[in-house]
Amino acid sequence: GDEALFVYANEIIARIIAQSCRQRGLSVILSTLLSFQNDEIYFKHENALVGRTFYDAVFSYDKCSVIGLMLSDGTVKIFPRLNTIINIDDQIIVIAEDDDKIILSSDYLLRINYEYSGSKSSLLFNHNTVLLSNPMTGRVTKRIERNLLLGWNKKASLIAKELDTYVARGSELHILTNSNIITQFIKEQLANELTEQKIFVHSGSLTNKFDLEKLNLFSYDYVILLANEESE
Repeated sequence: GDEALFVYANEIIARIIAQSCRQRGLSVILSTLLSFQNDEIYFKHENALVGRTFYDAVFSYDKCSVIGLMLSDGTVKIFPRLNTIINIDDQIIVIAEDDDKIILSSDYLLRINYEYSGSKSSLLFNHNTVLLSNPMTGRVTKRIERNLLLGWNKKASLIAKELDTYVARGSELHILTNSNIITQFIKEQLANELTEQKIFVHSGSLTNKFDLEKLNLFSYDYVILLANEESE
C-alpha cells in the first residue's frame, strides 16, 4: 500500500501486560488472536449489510464472530450500540479461522427479520425488540490495590503508568530491584508521575529465594514478573 503506520511496541506491550495481569485468561485470548495460528481478526466490507444495523451483522454469520466496526473515517468501534447503522464505507471487524470463512449465512435475511406467528400472538425478533447487554460498556468501580512488580526493564515505567489508570487513589505499587540507578529513577521521577499509587522500592533480586520470601508474595492483588534489562 501507499500508507505506513508506525507502532510504539513497548507502549502496546506494556498496556497488554497491565491488562492481562488483571483478567485471568486474557493473555491466552490475545496470544491466540495475534498469532498466525487458530482464529484471527479480519476487516471486511460487506455490501449486503449496508443500511442494516450492527445487531443484524452479529447474527449474519455462522462460522465467524462479528465484534465491531471500522467506520469510514478510520474510527474503530468494538461492540458498538446494537442499533448502529452500517454505512457504505464501513467495515465489519470479525474473528474468523480464515478470511474465506467470512461468508454470510444463506438464511441471514430470514434470521434478521425472523417472525413467528402463533394462533393468538406474534413475536418479532429484531434490533428494536431484543437488546443484548454489553459488559464492555459497564462502569467498573476502581478499588484500592496492592500490586508487585518483580524486575525492571524499559517497559516497567509504562506498565506502572497503565496500572495507575485502573486503581483507586491510595493503592500501592511495590517494586523489587537491585539497581541503585533504577531505585533513584523510581523515587525521583516515576513516583511523581503516578497519581493513584504510592511506590515502595524493595532492594533485592527476583532470582533470590530469600528476597522473594521477605515480600510475602501472597499479600498482593497482582504480581507482574519482568525480565531484567540485561537478561533480554
